[in-house]
Amino acid sequence: MHARNDAADSAAMGWTIERLHILVVEDDPTVAEVVVDVLAADYVTSRAETAAAALACLRAGRIDAMLLDCTLPGGLDARLVPTADELGVPVVLMSGYPEPAADVSGGGRPFLPKPFPLATLLTTLQRVVALPACQPTVGPPGARAQRASSSP
Repeated sequence: MHARNDAADSAAMGWTIERLHILVVEDDPTVAEVVVDVLAADYVTSRAETAAAALACLRAGRIDAMLLDCTLPGGLDARLVPTADELGVPVVLMSGYPEPAADVSGGGRPFLPKPFPLATLLTTLQRVVALPACQPTVGPPGARAQRASSSP
């Protein structure tokens, strides 16, 4: 028996599709709006303009990945990236300046140099959350479905 991934089939079975939640940490309102608009079709998004606001969102829970502008006004809170790491939230760095990205703790994170193609944003995000766009997360109502670790 094969698992059904179709939204209509899931609804018919009484299941809900639970979209992943992406935290967009960006101080430029235009950039943030474009990124959130692009992600809105496939993800739930939250937006933070400061490192302090981002830290509060992470601590509130239910964040599946964070897109982080590494040149925020006031700088990055030294606890922000380590908190994401502790919570298992992957971090994708963004900046028009590559130098600050090198300074963010725990190197080896994906980095999107601004301006970046929106298709690159989407493929990078899909890769870090390890969930192909063609396989929505489904499960019974009220239960957070687990991400698929392999193809059916």
